Amino acid sequence: MTPHSSRLLRQILVAVFLVTSLLLLTIFNATKPRILVLHSLSQASSWTSAMDAGFNKVLASNRMPVSVTRDYLNLDILADGVDTQVLTAAVGRKIEQFDPHVLIAVDDETSELVARHYVGRRDMKILYTGLMDEPESYGYTASSGVWGIREQLPLQAMNRLLEQMHPTKSLNIAVVGVDDLTGRAEMEQVLRYDWGHHRIKAQALVGNFEAWRAFVSGPARGADILLVLTTDKIPAVPGSRRMAPEADVNAWTEQHAVPLPMGVRASYVRFGGGLAVSSSPTELGAKAMEMALRQLANPEQRPSASSQVNSSYDISIRRSAWVRRGFKPPEIYLEAARAAGQLYP
Repeated sequence: MTPHSSRLLRQILVAVFLVTSLLLLTIFNATKPRILVLHSLSQASSWTSAMDAGFNKVLASNRMPVSVTRDYLNLDILADGVDTQVLTAAVGRKIEQFDPHVLIAVDDETSELVARHYVGRRDMKILYTGLMDEPESYGYTASSGVWGIREQLPLQAMNRLLEQMHPTKSLNIAVVGVDDLTGRAEMEQVLRYDWGHHRIKAQALVGNFEAWRAFVSGPARGADILLVLTTDKIPAVPGSRRMAPEADVNAWTEQHAVPLPMGVRASYVRFGGGLAVSSSPTELGAKAMEMALRQLANPEQRPSASSQVNSSYDISIRRSAWVRRGFKPPEIYLEAARAAGQLYP
């Protein structure tokens, strides 16, 4: 064999090796189980980033080959005039293109706008997380094969904190939230809960930041506690999709509320508030990804229950807000906030 023919043979063998490797890699990637995580909010949302941290925590220790992609409805940053039907149609095309084996729907809005339309698909399992409303509201029944994790506001933990702060006093509570899917589900949980010798004095689901300020400055003034529901999707003015920055809402509420504000989201304190007792989105994400991976490992195995309830919660405290009001948080709650990385100066 001449040197030229030898070099040619080596080049041919290298080319065959590269093409074969590329083909095998393509086949491997095409046959890997696929998970699509669909968020209702944008990547800029603190809730989204904390939920993603939970997903990543589980995926970091996963040894099963799996392809995971994420998409975002961006409902917190939608511009005026954006048609949600056009938005959901675009997301639907992405779903069909990626063809996931498991669709993880984060939050109620994602289930309402997208995931519920895929109930009954044999080739795609739906798994929800952070769901506030009843699963049946979206067609998620025991027979539909949809399962997931409901988010229960940690109202019992809030009540215990109130008892620590005011052992003998019956407190009046005002509640304010946003009139959307999440806000309505949160308010329903608050009103359904047995607050013992405390009572709900005033409540409002508002459509914009102007109405929020009017409630806090008006009906809420006579309460002892102001329970602040989710603040990340409050339209700035009537008739607009432009959202008031969460930091502006929280800082204004903390400064102008007469009763002591207590948030239901850690982001309330992260963006200017003084106190929050909140579900852990990181745990919601981690548990959902664990369930998805178990399903992919055993496709024929049905989950033992169609719905789980997340019971873990975080304490968030901003010291300066308490000092300004002349309060001192119980030491055990300061330590809990410090342990969770949610203690602010």
